[in-house]
Amino acid sequence: MALLAVAQFNSNNDTLNGIVIIESGGWKVKMVGAHEVHPFKAVNVGPGSMYISDAGAGVSAIHDWEYSVDGIHWTAFMSTHLAHMTGTGLPQTTKVWIRTRARLEGLPIPDWSIIYVTVN
Repeated sequence: MALLAVAQFNSNNDTLNGIVIIESGGWKVKMVGAHEVHPFKAVNVGPGSMYISDAGAGVSAIHDWEYSVDGIHWTAFMSTHLAHMTGTGLPQTTKVWIRTRARLEGLPIPDWSIIYVTVN
């Protein structure tokens, strides 16, 4: 175990050659894929309606959802405990800004995540 710890230490300090360093000690390296994170996105689901979702912060967070037709003046959709919502009443065939943030009690209010989408 001590030899593996030394190999791991050297691998961490030379990431370009990390796999070669570990395999030089006779150990196998198993590659693990990246954990998939669902980014903030909006998908048209009907005339003037968007399904909006974010990676979220769990049900303990309050998710604020807003939209803007000019990027300056914002209109609140709602605040939810869910990391997704359906926004309706959007102007059709127009590009709009949609923003969200997930607030957790006792923590500073985070910056907004913003996307620019076309509403059909």
